[in-house]
Amino acid sequence: MNKTFYSLLICFTIILLFENVISAQSVEKRILQDSLKEKTNIGNAQNIYRHFNKYRIEGRNLRTPEILDRLSCVDSSDYKLYQKGRKDQKTGVAIALGGVGLFLIADVVAIGSAVNDIGNPNVNESSDDGTLIALFALGGGLVVGGFIKTILGKKIKNKAVTDYNQHISLRKKSVGFYVKPGLTGISLGLRF
Repeated sequence: MNKTFYSLLICFTIILLFENVISAQSVEKRILQDSLKEKTNIGNAQNIYRHFNKYRIEGRNLRTPEILDRLSCVDSSDYKLYQKGRKDQKTGVAIALGGVGLFLIADVVAIGSAVNDIGNPNVNESSDDGTLIALFALGGGLVVGGFIKTILGKKIKNKAVTDYNQHISLRKKSVGFYVKPGLTGISLGLRF
């Protein structure tokens, strides 16, 4: 009875873990609300700054749809990179939460085993220790792996925003003529 309970508990936990990972990776179909004051194009695109892990323009925090809208107007590769980083972050959080869930289940199993041992001091089952160690190790591995995946996703998002800012700064430079004093008089030049 006790081993059946543990087996069902482990199977249920694994099913919940996979369900969390799959739901985190599912494509969200959001309607992008155009809350920007004006449609972004190269001429009026502004740099996106990061402030305490939030993305800002002119002191205003940007929501994810606004960031995606700005990235898609300048370069589609930045848009895809940002979405990949966002998906990686969500997957990492789901994996870490699954690991925390395994820790909680291992705690419940340990408490149940301790209560069972108090009630029956003559019964000595060493197979429960292996199950507990496996649950704690798997939970710890999932938590660490989830944190690493989340951090890597954040770095990918930051790279997408940095690339966006570089594209804007390169495209904002205008072509034009200039006049300045030179060695032989007045110089005329072309700026590009």
